[in-house]
Amino acid sequence: MRKILYAFLLIGIAWGCAKEDSIEPKLELHNLYVITGNSTDSVQKRIFQIYEKYNVPVYFNDTIAKEFLKINVYGDTVWRYETVDMAWTFSGNEGRTYSYGYMTDPAEQMFALDVIEKFLSDVGEALYPYSIFVADSAVAANAQGSTIWNGGAFSVGYKTLLMTGNWEEEKEFVLERLPFEIVKSSLQKKIVNYEAQLEYFYGASNASWYDKGWVGLTAINDYDFFTLFDAYWEDPWQYDDWWGTPHNQTFNGKTYYFPDELELARNDLRAVMGRYGFVNGSTISGMSGMNTPQNTSADLENFINEILNHPDDFETLWGSSPLVMEKYEILMNIIEGEMGVYLRNDETGTN
Repeated sequence: MRKILYAFLLIGIAWGCAKEDSIEPKLELHNLYVITGNSTDSVQKRIFQIYEKYNVPVYFNDTIAKEFLKINVYGDTVWRYETVDMAWTFSGNEGRTYSYGYMTDPAEQMFALDVIEKFLSDVGEALYPYSIFVADSAVAANAQGSTIWNGGAFSVGYKTLLMTGNWEEEKEFVLERLPFEIVKSSLQKKIVNYEAQLEYFYGASNASWYDKGWVGLTAINDYDFFTLFDAYWEDPWQYDDWWGTPHNQTFNGKTYYFPDELELARNDLRAVMGRYGFVNGSTISGMSGMNTPQNTSADLENFINEILNHPDDFETLWGSSPLVMEKYEILMNIIEGEMGVYLRNDETGTN
């Protein structure tokens, strides 16, 4: 009798499981970010070509997928939507709501794809975003206010690179400049994940050298630093409006009169900054010529900028500054050795 009861019990359990399976909705999870090549549209065909080559999907709409989920008890179809969520950052969810003005002009879309392909061809796989979303404009809002992206501005998110159109500059210049800016921002965002290796970088320069006035640290006149930093990255050598003669630049007791002497002045400036392992000053607007980097994060940002601005001649420019070169080697071991991103045009690089 007991055996018969056990048999009925097992049958009941099996029937109950089968009934439960029949009413549970089946959701097959798969990669919604796959781009297929079955479109005849020229823009979509170009998107597929980029996806095939780099495995990076590009979207011009934040709704990237719509899939059937189930029929509910009222007989209505329930869909599952997959959307781009820029609120996710490298440190968590920022809790902002995003809205977009979509890019619909095929010519503008094609140009955006030109920029994207230039960016992807310039970097290693470690800097590829998971996906790229291109809009004419974007707004992120919360109770504290709004942030607006337009006119070619972009944002490197945790899962998605957001780009905007309505380019404010000549497109030839955008194609030359924007991929570089995206590379720089992507590198700065992702290199901070290598915390253990960066500890050596952060500890190389004495902590007491940060956030100091250059004059207090070097005993060189503040004005000298301020005027020369104005000319450090570019060549804005000023001419006297009345006589057409160049204004001089003075640094560390030397006076430089002509534009072709600017690099000599820069070399002297590098020699002074390099003693402390710095390649630029504060990243606070207008303060670089007055103060040293305000912290190690600003110092890291300066180094990334300088490495990207001088990928092939960094060692030539800074080789006489041992502390700068020590920090440079730490970063290059991360960038090339750990991340597999080759910036230099040599036998190991891809550029």
